[in-house]
Amino acid sequence: MTVGLASVALFGLLVGLSVLVLDLYARPTGDQHRLVRVLACGALFSVGLVSYALGGDVFGGDAPSHTARTWLFADILSRGEIPIWTNRWYLGYPIGHYFGFLYYLLTGAAALVTGFSASLVTKVALLGLHTAGAFSFFRLAKSLGEGTSAALFATLFYTYSFQHLGIIVVAGALPLSVLFLTLPALLQIFDDVSRDESLPLRRAVPQATALVALLVFNHIQYALYAVTGVTMVAAIRMVLAASRGDGNTARRLAVFVGLTGGLVMLATAWLIVPMLFEQRHLVASSDRLVGNLVQQGTWAEAIRAVRRLTVVSREADWLHFYLGLVPLCVVVVAVAKLGRRPSRMSLVQAGYVWMLIGSLPLALTSRFISVWFTLAAVVSVWGGAGLPRRMRFRKRPLPAALLAIVLLLAECSLTIVQRGYRSM
Repeated sequence: MTVGLASVALFGLLVGLSVLVLDLYARPTGDQHRLVRVLACGALFSVGLVSYALGGDVFGGDAPSHTARTWLFADILSRGEIPIWTNRWYLGYPIGHYFGFLYYLLTGAAALVTGFSASLVTKVALLGLHTAGAFSFFRLAKSLGEGTSAALFATLFYTYSFQHLGIIVVAGALPLSVLFLTLPALLQIFDDVSRDESLPLRRAVPQATALVALLVFNHIQYALYAVTGVTMVAAIRMVLAASRGDGNTARRLAVFVGLTGGLVMLATAWLIVPMLFEQRHLVASSDRLVGNLVQQGTWAEAIRAVRRLTVVSREADWLHFYLGLVPLCVVVVAVAKLGRRPSRMSLVQAGYVWMLIGSLPLALTSRFISVWFTLAAVVSVWGGAGLPRRMRFRKRPLPAALLAIVLLLAECSLTIVQRGYRSM
């Protein structure tokens, strides 16, 4: 099948599934109906991940290095040993230490139990994590209360934007698939806490602590950027709540962030503290965790990163890939719409919008772009909701956001099929 026919076929399938999902959510809910919804969403969120079904070895960039670690973990576990050190890497390497171990432990254990190759297990794991991440984000988007159409648009943006796919299949940053799954769940807990007291702190704090600890165990630096992003959103919401005279919400958020931060430090101290004391033994790119939050580059590199997000190109720029003009326009609509009436913005809306704008310089740093991309996908929910509620097609009312979904899928279908997945 040619690239053109493949793009058309993929586009038609995705649009058909999107219409089916919207129709299912418009019907009354029952146990059997709920299962059909889940199956339809699962098909929609996974059918476009054709990159994970390619034959041969796993993708480009750092993928071979990560796949090798999966094999090493499986080999070490098969000997009944704890995966802390291996002499098969760099002539001796603390494989479960500074870098983070969670992704490799999961995939290595799966390879050991199933007997499948590290390459096959990696592809199946990436497909599952990517699809689960879509469900995680869809739940977050629906909780924002702007309707299923807007939530589905944002979720498809989050799932199929080449910024997401490119990080995994082109740059080969395979452990980030865990970040894309965990970050929406963490934001969901935070939103529940900041909205009202429906989620008690005695439940929210342990849940958030577990998610942040998993991020740390997965990759220390990317965890730092994720925690920085969520903490900045929290700080913005606390300031806004206090400025509106809502002292209870501000105090509740402060207690939540403080308790979660303290418990995370205790839970991860065994991994973090030795690393801080042994910084001089780490590579140059890893011994300035806080300093690396700011882009260490030139204006020309910053302009190239911005261009990389908005123009389809084969130019290599680490972790910065084509974001998508359709969702980017919807994000701009959301920011403009909410910015015109800041007094009407909810605490949740304001926190995300101001964080999205304020963190744009950080987005030019390769390790923060995944967090910024997630925030952009959240803000696109309000952009989709800002479109006219209804349009008519053959005398039948349809959500206007469906048009935005169709345009988004047309753009994504082209980038998914046409881009080469084997080169950086």
